[in-house]
Parts: sequence; structure tokens; C-alpha cells
Amino acid sequence: MFVPGKGNFPVCPVCKQPIFGAPDLHEAIITRGQVAGTAKEKRDKINSRYNCVLRHNTCPTGQSHTPGIGSREDFDACLGQIIDFEGYELLQEWLNSMTYYYPIVAAQALLRVTSSYNKTRGD
Repeated sequence: MFVPGKGNFPVCPVCKQPIFGAPDLHEAIITRGQVAGTAKEKRDKINSRYNCVLRHNTCPTGQSHTPGIGSREDFDACLGQIIDFEGYELLQEWLNSMTYYYPIVAAQALLRVTSSYNKTRGD
């Protein structure tokens, strides 16, 4: 988001406001907690543009970061930003590729993404 006199800043998907300070890198679909206990090389696979968003740790409206995937509204907002930037089909491809590393977690994530996408798109 361009802010006159200040420059370009990332936008928090939750509150839709620019992030002026240090952002929080949030795993939106598959979290670190869901893949804890696996090899680091395998865990690092979730650090992807198809899974992570920048957001406020505490939004200007006072909403704090919720650990994990967060509330349904937070999940939908973060998912919407990923889809807007990366595309739904590429996100699905990434999630399908993650089933090789995390069969159950990735399959559950794919179901949640598909359900949320269909709900928000009115299908």
C-alpha cells in the first residue's frame, strides 16, 4: 500500500491497514506447530509464499495475533491475501505437493482451503 509521504508498505490481511513497524511472519495455512518434531529441512517447506503472510502482531484496532491458524475470520483474510497474490490454482498445487511431506496435515489444510474458498466465493 502506498502511503503519501512515507512510501510503500505491506498491508495486514486482518485489519487491511499498512504495516509501518516490524511485521509478524504468520503461517496462515500450515503452522509450525502442525509440523513440529520433523526434520528442519522438512519443516522449512512451509516457509512459502503459498503459506505465509505479513501481518501486525497487534493490529491498530487492538486485535492481537492469535497463535496457530487463528480464528475463522483471520484464516479467511490471510487465505484471501495469498489467493489474491499467488492464485488459487497455484496454492492448490503447493498444498498437493506438501502431501508428500505431510500427508495428513496437508490433506486437512487443502480441505479447509477449499471449503473457505468456496464459501467466500459463493460456490
